[in-house]
Amino acid sequence: MNAWLKRCYDSKIRGEGQYRGIKGRIIIEKYLREEETDFLDYRIYCFSGEPLLFHVSIDGPGGDYYRIYNTEWKEIPKTDLEADRKTPKIERPDNLGELLEISRKLSQDFPFVRVDLYGVLGKIYFSELTFTPSNGLIVPDPVKIDRLLGDALDLGLYKSV
Repeated sequence: MNAWLKRCYDSKIRGEGQYRGIKGRIIIEKYLREEETDFLDYRIYCFSGEPLLFHVSIDGPGGDYYRIYNTEWKEIPKTDLEADRKTPKIERPDNLGELLEISRKLSQDFPFVRVDLYGVLGKIYFSELTFTPSNGLIVPDPVKIDRLLGDALDLGLYKSV
């Protein structure tokens, strides 16, 4: 942990200048995952307080697998068929309305933010607010999501910032 505290996580490593000058800290949180428990990482892309899509991440053997859904839980299919076969289908969560409401509240003050929430045994836990997912360097699958996200961003509302 001491080595982690000495690393610089700002623009020198990932190009994420918003972390420049922040002193590192170690925070120990409650362990949420159990062997036999579904653990879903809901990454909700929000624009000016309105959720647009879910990137639902699942830890699996060999990597991080995900599926993408709109706010009505209709899947946006991937073009990478191999990745699609490896990723289990994700049922519409019973608490979808609550996930959407939480993400609306947390994102209302920002032109864009990804609200990250965990789903464990039907309960919702806050993870983080992400302002530059992968620093904007990952090409999403399917690529059309890039256009969808870009079209949703309206910086005209924030000219005075």
